[in-house]
Amino acid sequence: MNRLGVVLAMAAFSLAAIAAGKAVDGRQKAEFDELVAKASAVIDTVNAMEDRARAAGQSLHPDLIARRALVQSSMDDAQKALDANDGDLLKERLKRARGHIERLNRML
Repeated sequence: MNRLGVVLAMAAFSLAAIAAGKAVDGRQKAEFDELVAKASAVIDTVNAMEDRARAAGQSLHPDLIARRALVQSSMDDAQKALDANDGDLLKERLKRARGHIERLNRML
């Protein structure tokens, strides 16, 4: 590859890195891990409540079921952003997930 080809390849790589957003840092990874634990705990709580309600011939309030689905979905989105190593997107997804987790906790 000639010198111009190397320069063009480096420029394309730099543009791709900028377009993808900044990389995930250690703080974001730690926040993700913390939210995984919180989401898991709150989902397990709702699942246990659902099992007890079902055993009693009842069902959970639809808002609890919907909020549990939002927590699961937002954590899946955060995992995808982490896998893509997109720090900006991960920051947004973690904020959304944290909000859903906090709202579900308040409902319990």
